[in-house]
Order: sequence, then C-alpha cells, then structure tokens
Amino acid sequence: MPGYGRRVEADVCLLDARHTRRRARPPRGHRPHHGRTGGPGAGRDGDGAGHARRHPRQLSGDFERSGARFGVSWAVIAGIYAEECDFGRSRLAGCNPPGTENPAGAQGPGQFLPTTWRRGLAPHQLIPPGPPTPTVAEGYATDGDGDGIADPWDPADAIASTARLLAANGAASGDVAGAIFSYNHDPSYVAAVLAHAAAYENQASRD
Repeated sequence: MPGYGRRVEADVCLLDARHTRRRARPPRGHRPHHGRTGGPGAGRDGDGAGHARRHPRQLSGDFERSGARFGVSWAVIAGIYAEECDFGRSRLAGCNPPGTENPAGAQGPGQFLPTTWRRGLAPHQLIPPGPPTPTVAEGYATDGDGDGIADPWDPADAIASTARLLAANGAASGDVAGAIFSYNHDPSYVAAVLAHAAAYENQASRD
C-alpha cells in the first residue's frame, strides 16, 4: 500500500476525513471483535473523526513491525489506534488507567474484549497477561515485543494483536474495509480509520 514500510513521524498532516470516506462491506460470518460502544471518537478525548490524529513517535516502529509481520498496512493499524484510545492518551475507562474496562468490557489501547483476546475468558473479565495464542481460533493475543507475553495494555502487544486480527479478517488479502468493519460494525468508523490511514500515508510519502 502507499507508504508501506515508511517511518511515520509525529507531525502527521491533519487532513479532512470527508475526502477519503469509503463504504464498508461486512465480512461474512464475523461479529465485532471489540467493545467500543459509541461512534468514531467515542473511545478518546478531544475532537471527533474529522481530522487525522497525530500519533506518538515512539509507536511508529510498533506499527511498522506489526504491519510487515502480518501483511497489513501500518497506516491502517495507526488509524485504528487513533480512533480507539487516541494512541493510549484517552483518560476514559478502558483506555486508562490500566486494569479498567469500558461499559462493553473493552480494555487497553486496542480496546479488546476478553473473549476476543483469548478463548475461555469471560465477558467483563479483566484480561491477564499470558502467553500468545497459537491460533486465531483461540484468540488474537499476540506478543509484539518478543518477551513471550501477550498483554492488551502493552502497546506493542496490542498493536500486533490488532494487525493479526485485521489480517485474519481480510486485510492481508486486500479487503481492508471489510477487516476494519470486523473490528467495529460501523461504516462511519471504517471511513474515519481509512481517512486517518490516508493522511498518514500521504505524510510518509513526502518525508
């Protein structure tokens, strides 16, 4: 994808999301994999989805590594983290502090539900760190930093888990909109994530 593998800088241009909105096609057989209960921007502080959110420079490597590992655009992963918890900066429950959940039970910067993270966890159970799941049938818990532990509150692990989920739901084979829709069954969410991704790729192409 345009800008794939390029380093994303913190000073990403703020582009109007209206010009890059697309319509999502729901993937067959999939339910929402996380627990955001509002529209775009509901899991974060500040303004809504009208502009791409600037993301912390220290997360650039995590987005790029996980994107390359699972064959998913780093910019799309970054777009999801802009929408979910504003890259972990939101002060809403479930985003902060660690060990909290939102009303739907979603936890961490990627807003994973316990049942999505690991098979066998109960709804609203606080997700404990543990070994990565060997297959996606057992959940999307993924070790993103090589320490052998998958923790939804660790940004590297959460980002890798999101990339794995997107890849398993069509992004690796080209159905990016459908994969995002599997993350949140809301067409406006899909449009917002794609708008963020386009802005990040546009900036990377000029760097």
